[in-house]
Amino acid sequence: MDNLKVISKYGYSKVAIFAGLFILSLLFGVCEYFFGFLLLLSIFVYRNPERLPAIDDENAVLSPVDGKIEYIKKSIYNSKEYTEIMIKNSLFDSGVLRSVANLKIKEIRAKNGLNLLSNDVNKNLINSRMALVCDISGKEVIVRVNLGFGRKVHFENIKELKAGRRFGFIVSGRVSLFLPTDTRLNVSVGNSIKATELIGFLGDK
Repeated sequence: MDNLKVISKYGYSKVAIFAGLFILSLLFGVCEYFFGFLLLLSIFVYRNPERLPAIDDENAVLSPVDGKIEYIKKSIYNSKEYTEIMIKNSLFDSGVLRSVANLKIKEIRAKNGLNLLSNDVNKNLINSRMALVCDISGKEVIVRVNLGFGRKVHFENIKELKAGRRFGFIVSGRVSLFLPTDTRLNVSVGNSIKATELIGFLGDK
């Protein structure tokens, strides 16, 4: 079942810890403003906004996360050529991950690495990564998450997802979409985008 609460379920424990610390600070009169700030920050980071798919089309590809499009280029993944769209998700963006279309997850791949906070795209390639290999209307699409400041990506163990459905969470990082090269894109480098907004349309082949 989709998580519709104001705070993402992946943040419950963090928010509860900071709420407890804030209450203790009030009781003992120690650093109330500091712990109050940490509580508000945790609520902000783990907020869970509602988003509806921008368009109802079986060939539409939606953004999986809030952020800014860092680059669009041809890339090789698993010996195949794709159009890669990289979205940078910062600490100030919602980290809720959402399904890019009605899809089936064929495989989840994980690669351990570092967890560096860096604006350098190449340095982020040595960070831990997880990838969903998906089938959308018979076409293969990969959603790859490169971790940044947060040391963990939360994925739900679900094999089929409806467009826009929540399936995970990151605190910050970069999310790459590997799309077939005949995909018609509706975005450009530098665009700010919200989860479930339109990325483009898969080709008819």
